[in-house]
Amino acid sequence: MRDMVNAHLPILLQLISTVSLVVIAFSATCISSSLKEISGKGEMAMKTSAMQASAFLRLP
Repeated sequence: MRDMVNAHLPILLQLISTVSLVVIAFSATCISSSLKEISGKGEMAMKTSAMQASAFLRLP
Protein backbone atom coordinates (compact mmCIF):
# COMPACT_ATOMS: atom_id res chain seq x y z
CA MET A 1 0.00 0.00 0.00
CA ARG A 2 2.78 2.41 0.94
CA ASP A 3 4.62 1.71 -2.32
CA MET A 4 1.49 2.43 -4.32
CA VAL A 5 0.99 5.76 -2.54
CA ASN A 6 4.65 6.68 -3.06
CA ALA A 7 4.36 5.80 -6.75
CA HIS A 8 1.24 7.90 -7.35
CA LEU A 9 2.01 10.86 -5.10
CA PRO A 10 4.18 12.78 -7.62
CA ILE A 11 1.51 12.34 -10.29
CA LEU A 12 -1.19 13.58 -7.94
CA LEU A 13 0.89 16.60 -6.89
CA GLN A 14 1.59 17.47 -10.53
CA LEU A 15 -2.12 17.20 -11.32
CA ILE A 16 -3.00 19.51 -8.42
CA SER A 17 -0.35 21.98 -9.57
CA THR A 18 -1.66 21.98 -13.14
CA VAL A 19 -5.26 22.43 -12.05
CA SER A 20 -4.22 25.31 -9.79
CA LEU A 21 -2.47 27.07 -12.66
CA VAL A 22 -5.52 26.64 -14.90
CA VAL A 23 -7.77 28.11 -12.19
CA ILE A 24 -5.41 31.08 -11.74
CA ALA A 25 -5.32 31.71 -15.50
CA PHE A 26 -9.11 31.52 -15.73
CA SER A 27 -9.49 33.91 -12.78
CA ALA A 28 -7.08 36.38 -14.38
CA THR A 29 -9.09 36.26 -17.61
CA CYS A 30 -12.35 36.88 -15.77
CA ILE A 31 -10.85 39.74 -13.77
CA SER A 32 -9.43 41.28 -16.93
CA SER A 33 -12.77 41.23 -18.72
CA SER A 34 -14.53 42.61 -15.65
CA LEU A 35 -12.06 45.49 -15.39
CA LYS A 36 -12.49 46.26 -19.10
CA GLU A 37 -16.26 46.31 -18.63
CA ILE A 38 -16.03 48.54 -15.56
CA SER A 39 -13.63 50.96 -17.23
CA GLY A 40 -15.83 51.08 -20.33
CA LYS A 41 -18.90 51.90 -18.27
CA GLY A 42 -17.00 54.60 -16.40
CA GLU A 43 -15.83 56.08 -19.68
CA MET A 44 -19.38 56.14 -21.03
CA ALA A 45 -20.65 57.84 -17.87
CA MET A 46 -17.98 60.52 -18.17
CA LYS A 47 -18.87 61.14 -21.83
CA THR A 48 -22.55 61.38 -20.99
CA SER A 49 -22.00 63.84 -18.15
CA ALA A 50 -19.65 65.92 -20.32
CA MET A 51 -22.27 66.06 -23.08
CA GLN A 52 -24.96 67.05 -20.58
CA ALA A 53 -22.73 69.77 -19.13
CA SER A 54 -21.93 71.20 -22.56
CA ALA A 55 -25.62 71.15 -23.50
CA PHE A 56 -26.48 72.90 -20.24
CA LEU A 57 -23.92 75.62 -20.90
CA ARG A 58 -25.38 76.31 -24.36
CA LEU A 59 -28.84 77.06 -23.01
CA PRO A 60 -29.78 80.78 -23.16
